[in-house]
Amino acid sequence: MMPPFTTERHSKIPAVESNTQIDPNLIFILAFISGACSLLVEIAGARAFYPYLGNTIFTWAGNIAVVLGFLTLGYWYGGRSADRNKSPAQLANFMFLAALATAVVPWLAFAFGPLAMALPIQIASILLPLILAPASFFYGTFCPYAIKLSSKGGQEGSGSGNIFSISTFGSIVGVLVTAFIMVPNMELRDVFLLASLVMAASSFVLYRERIRYIDALMLVFILVFSLMFNLNPHFGDIVYQKNSPYALITVTDMEFSGKPSRIMMLDNAFSSGEADGLPVFRYMYMTAYSFDLVKDPSRALVLGTAAGNQVEQLKRQYPLLHVDTVDIDPDAVETGIRFFSLQEDNRTDIIIDDARRFISLSNKTYDLIIVDTFRSNSPPPHLATVEFVRSLKSRTRPGSVIAVNLIARLEKGGGYLQYVYDTYRSQFKNVYLFPSGDEGERQNVVLIATDEDDLGFEEKYADKIYPMQYDPQKILTDSKNPVELLSAG
Repeated sequence: MMPPFTTERHSKIPAVESNTQIDPNLIFILAFISGACSLLVEIAGARAFYPYLGNTIFTWAGNIAVVLGFLTLGYWYGGRSADRNKSPAQLANFMFLAALATAVVPWLAFAFGPLAMALPIQIASILLPLILAPASFFYGTFCPYAIKLSSKGGQEGSGSGNIFSISTFGSIVGVLVTAFIMVPNMELRDVFLLASLVMAASSFVLYRERIRYIDALMLVFILVFSLMFNLNPHFGDIVYQKNSPYALITVTDMEFSGKPSRIMMLDNAFSSGEADGLPVFRYMYMTAYSFDLVKDPSRALVLGTAAGNQVEQLKRQYPLLHVDTVDIDPDAVETGIRFFSLQEDNRTDIIIDDARRFISLSNKTYDLIIVDTFRSNSPPPHLATVEFVRSLKSRTRPGSVIAVNLIARLEKGGGYLQYVYDTYRSQFKNVYLFPSGDEGERQNVVLIATDEDDLGFEEKYADKIYPMQYDPQKILTDSKNPVELLSAG
């Protein structure tokens, strides 16, 4: 009878280990790639949800929670799987599955995003990011499995530290490259496809025997279908489209209110529009009600330039007026100059900056200020607080007027519109609301604020002013600001 341990048995051990060991340098490279692609999915995924959820704290909270949750599950499963089957082929499988799950994200966002818009924002912001769950799960399996394959006996601590540090460094690079380079300069669909291709190629490099016809066919099908499939359909003819750091900018020629018009859309929201050089959106003509309250203005400020409809309307109304206009997105302004009537001339100063930052740092004063920065589902919270309104008022002259375009429902006694009204009313003697539609509808509402009394103005527009009672308890502040929750109602 042979002894329990023989030379023959021992001779088999190195063979098994050689099949499961991987070049540490290759593992480090793959850890970097996997970490970068996992955070690419999170950042670009949130951007894919903007058209349906808006750029709100709920969008990011839901996105981060889902990604972290399924990365956690991936860590758990990857570790258990590595203990059961220590094989480079299995790690390659996980990487390839991550590649496939990454490639389909923009399709799924396009398919399910419109359905999410019908849900309360808190629920939609959790459910829609579940699109990222499969990719996050498979990215999570990488680190524990790679640690098992690459660590030598007695060096598990340093091995795991190396893998996680390289992967985390990759995540940092992935965040920066995605946000600062890829999203502003590439189609969002192509961002995901590039990550998918990189992960698929990495899985093949890791384990060449892993390539099978079915894998290649699956990846080719996804790539070809994605390139053929338009994920951004709009009514009319698309003239121009670009992903800026802040929104997908689309210029479309279409019929609007019975007229051939040119429209700028930011994500899926109408932003600006004109026909024969004149605004086509009704709220811009409602904003002009404020002109009755200001006498011979010499300088005006427009916060939210976009295509420049408000700017050029002011210049037509007052031939001697100088307009400063501020927008955070240089690509939107460039689009306004190229495809709309916005002109950068000696009567117009175009400033690229955040509106609140500009107001805080500027020492200029104005006779008329127009705030046109609020978009459906995505109001900038820092531009709705009493601190901002105070700063805005500090930039006015005696007799000045402020006009604000809001998107809200008419809800007496509560809701987003009530809070914004009360916030302005706490700082101005007279605040008027001009809705564009019926009660209960989400619509443009123009708020006009001034300290000047003008009974003639109130009489002229008596049938258009929406009555709202001032409630000093409903004031938005920097420290307590539920504007995103309120506006989602």
